[in-house]
Amino acid sequence: MIEPIDITIYRETLNKKDDTMVSRIRKTLTVQQRMAAFEHTNKVAMEAADEERRNREEKTERLRRLRLSTTGEGRKR
Repeated sequence: MIEPIDITIYRETLNKKDDTMVSRIRKTLTVQQRMAAFEHTNKVAMEAADEERRNREEKTERLRRLRLSTTGEGRKR
């Protein structure tokens, strides 16, 4: 069983803005914890990409409907 990661250490490490972030993660987290953190990060990134795609599709659909309604009104005149 993979032991739960100490999310505090993980977040503190990610919040540091220097080049040693990866080495700090390796020093503070076990292999299983790093793997779990990596999977969590990928999951969050995939969810964000899906949400962004849905928002873009909704916006495109709204603009398409607006264009169709505007075009329809222009033809009626």
